[in-house]
This record gives sequence, structure tokens and C-alpha cells, in this order.
Amino acid sequence: MALRPDCLKLVTRAAKGLSCALTELVGTAAPIVAIGALGLLTVTQANRAQAATSLQTFTTTDTFTAFPTASASSATYYSPLPQFTVQPFNAHLGTLTSTLVTWSTTASFTGTVGSASGGGSASFSFGGQYEVDGIAYAGNGTGNGNGTSAGNTFSVNVGPYGNSNLFPTANAGVTYDPLILADFQGANPFSITHLNSTNPGNTPYRLTYTNINSGSASFTSTASVTYDYVAAPSIATAPGPLPLLGAGAAWGWSRQLRRRCAQRQG
Repeated sequence: MALRPDCLKLVTRAAKGLSCALTELVGTAAPIVAIGALGLLTVTQANRAQAATSLQTFTTTDTFTAFPTASASSATYYSPLPQFTVQPFNAHLGTLTSTLVTWSTTASFTGTVGSASGGGSASFSFGGQYEVDGIAYAGNGTGNGNGTSAGNTFSVNVGPYGNSNLFPTANAGVTYDPLILADFQGANPFSITHLNSTNPGNTPYRLTYTNINSGSASFTSTASVTYDYVAAPSIATAPGPLPLLGAGAAWGWSRQLRRRCAQRQG
């Protein structure tokens, strides 16, 4: 049954009054929706967009202990190629503003020189280029070595050595290959690699040693990809008590309106 015009005015006035009351309570002009005679209310407020980050970290460690019988001749060990698979940026999180790719590698050796004359030595050599899905963007190198006389023990350390490169989204095609940004924002995982095409297996890390009777060498590579973005605005539902308060108030007012309408119709 449709409400009489004077009753409809009362309903409209009550809804406006409830809207003003909740506006004062919430402290903001939040939109209010009244749903039928049940008086159910929903209060929503858009949150401001804000800066956020998404981080992926990778680590690999390689250990070498299989030194051959001590000999005065030199030998070289090549650590396996460091390569990691990265997930692209999730566009549902917001708008990507920049991507930071970092690499850091350390290596250490401790060993004992054999009895051959002339002593023994060991040296690390790092060098190569950094790539995103096969696209090079930077390169560098370093190294360190040491040695001692026959029968003695010594150590060699190198690092941390690496690279940190920022890829602002707005600079794609200006300071770096736009295909790299396409990988960051693509639908499929992509690879990040540190390599040296002049070495076997393209590895950028090698240990050259002479007259080592026994020892241990280790290589540890860590890489990370950090996406900086502006988070997409979200819609937050008002705290639970407010809808309940609105429903209760609307229910009470609806009963009063029904009585008034019934009295006038009678």
C-alpha cells in the first residue's frame, strides 16, 4: 500500500534527520543509504591513495671442497650461474611508480697449501653484466687473492660486491630499455641474471687456485626486486555499531510513523 503524501514527507524528514545525526557522529559527510522499512544503513568512506612497496628476495649459496691432489699447476672452479625467477607487479595493488633491482655477492676461501715447492695461492674473480630477461642494464667486476708457503693455511674473502639499479616507470625508453618495464608489468614471471659470457656456463664467479691440498670455498648471491607503487584507493565500511544504531533508530521511527499514519487514516 502506498503512503499518503503527508506520511511520505514524514519518512523523508526522518531519513534526513538520521543522515545529519550520523554525519555528526562519523565526522565526515559520508554518503548514507537507507534500505526500505528495515532501516539498514551502510556508511562508506574512500581511503586516500598512499605509497607502498612489494618486495621479493632471493638467495643462493654454492660450496666447493673438491680440490684435486695438490699440484704446482693452476686450476679454476666456476660457480654456477646465479639466476632467479621473479613475479611481475600485481596491477590490482595500484600504480607502479618504480622498480629497484639489487644484487649482492660474497665469497670466501680457507685452505691449506700442499708440500710442492713455491707455496700456494687462491684468488677470486667476479665480473659480468646484470640482465632482466636477457636485457643487459649494468655491469661491473672485482676480485681478491692471497697465498702462503707450503704446509700453511690461509684465507681469501671478497665482497659484498654487486649492483643496485632503480627503474622509474616514467623513465622507460629514456634511461633504460622499455622492454624491462614490460617485464615488470607483464603477465608472466621473468628472470634476473648476473652473467659473464666469456666463462663456461656464463658464470660471473670463479676461483683460481694453485697447490691447494685441502680447503673450502663458498659463494653466496642475494638479489631482490622491490616494486614501489601508489596503492589503489579502497572503500572502507564504517564500524559495526553505526549500521546497528541506524537500523535501531530507523525501526523505532518507522513504528511511530505507522501509528501516526494509522491515526490520520482512521
